[in-house]
Amino acid sequence: APFGLFYHAAWFTQPHHKEGFISFLDTIVAMDDVWVVTNWQAIQWVRNPTPLELLNNFEPFGCNYH
Repeated sequence: APFGLFYHAAWFTQPHHKEGFISFLDTIVAMDDVWVVTNWQAIQWVRNPTPLELLNNFEPFGCNYH
């Protein structure tokens, strides 16, 4: 099920908040069935549900970073 993460930028001005958040992200992304996506990406998946074994090739979850 989706689990929204909504934070204000000011929250990260405290080093322990930022460190805790990074630790949390490190923990969840190490799991096989967890994906960190934007709201738009989640909506694209709802429109086109894709099995876990095919998500590595699911275009909306791709990264076009250059």
